Amino acid sequence: MRATVADFCSAPWPVFTPPLTALRVDQADVLMLHWPEINGENARSLRLLQKAFDIGLARNIGVSNYTAPMMREAQSIVEAPLVTNQVEFHPLIDQSRLLDAAEETKIALSSYCSVARGEVFKHPVFAEIGARYGKTAAQTVLRWILQKGVSMNTMSTKPENIRANFEILDFALSPHDMKRIDAMNATNYRILKAGMLPWVPDWDR
Repeated sequence: MRATVADFCSAPWPVFTPPLTALRVDQADVLMLHWPEINGENARSLRLLQKAFDIGLARNIGVSNYTAPMMREAQSIVEAPLVTNQVEFHPLIDQSRLLDAAEETKIALSSYCSVARGEVFKHPVFAEIGARYGKTAAQTVLRWILQKGVSMNTMSTKPENIRANFEILDFALSPHDMKRIDAMNATNYRILKAGMLPWVPDWDR
């Protein structure tokens, strides 16, 4: 069952300590609100996030899956710096609104589904560009994300892929290649679409 804001508002703060005990830490490095509220009223959640920071449960706080208007709202409510908004970010969708909001609010973006769950590999342009740098299609996509000023959350169970994910710091995509990849935004491929789940927001707001 998905917990609601009301559940947390009515709960005493000691209920938050067992997860930290299970992790064998006294403080979380980053505590994030994973989804906005279904009704879009995020103020109470954000104030609780601020409280978690104030009493020392988290060294840093952030949000995830927030739209640009939600980012601006969050900045106006939370006093502590929000270190990130973790969102779906890859070359096949246009996230320019979120990038603009990140610059405006100083809430950095971080990406998940960085290769769109493999969808990027269906487009030869990434492998073609990568080959000229001696890199794979995946490394090309990750480097593009990095050059957009977005950090990444990549994951793999294969040691060779984990190593490859780190091998994107020894080259830079040219402005021409960045623009070619930018043009792939027109594909408009989004994994998490509004209406897919009750709490997925309207991304086009």
